[in-house]
Amino acid sequence: MALVFSFDRTYVNLVKLTEFFSTLSSVLEYRAAAVVEAVREKGHFTVNDSILSSRELLLLLLHNWSLVGKDLQLQEDLQALAQKNQNKELLKNTGDKNKPQALSHAYSHTQKKNEVEDDTAANVEVSELEKCREHLNSILAHWDHVFPAPASTQGEETLRPGEPGAEAVAVTCAPTRVVTKWLLRSLAGQSLLREQDVSPALRWLRNRVLPHLAATQEMLRDETPRNNLFKL
Repeated sequence: MALVFSFDRTYVNLVKLTEFFSTLSSVLEYRAAAVVEAVREKGHFTVNDSILSSRELLLLLLHNWSLVGKDLQLQEDLQALAQKNQNKELLKNTGDKNKPQALSHAYSHTQKKNEVEDDTAANVEVSELEKCREHLNSILAHWDHVFPAPASTQGEETLRPGEPGAEAVAVTCAPTRVVTKWLLRSLAGQSLLREQDVSPALRWLRNRVLPHLAATQEMLRDETPRNNLFKL
């Protein structure tokens, strides 16, 4: 069963983005549960719960979050990724270096215009951002990035630059590094870590990232994900 979503690439309204993330998260959770139940009824012992494999969609979701969350580090990572991999969809949204800041400024201006100058308004915004981030964490935990088959028969051998298939592996692993880096940073930055938030993320790492040596090495070469992983 195919899942089709209509996605506005320029969400800069926090409430609307949270609603979209909530809907998508709920659909993915329902779909995953339906797959597991169907497998159990058929008496199978293995489950292929991959229901979200679009790299472009995931990166655009992160891009939208970076705008409403004013996450400059994520904006920089996405822009560098778009330029490195020449990702047309991502370049379209991050190509203008001033666009993220401009959109964030527009959102901030609208927010200030309607903001009631009291602590309640500030708390509502923080709460909404937290809900939006939690929904995005849940969505990312359903992502199953498709990695190219290793050129070598030795699955644990790392391809060196210039070897056949090395470029394809590098292009594929780079988005995984960006997603993993943000996911671990998001979880480690929570004031209160909850098992229902951490467990899906760690399960995703174990099942979707760690089995791929190149992707694991790409992730761990950055000190920040390593440190955040230890915090969990």
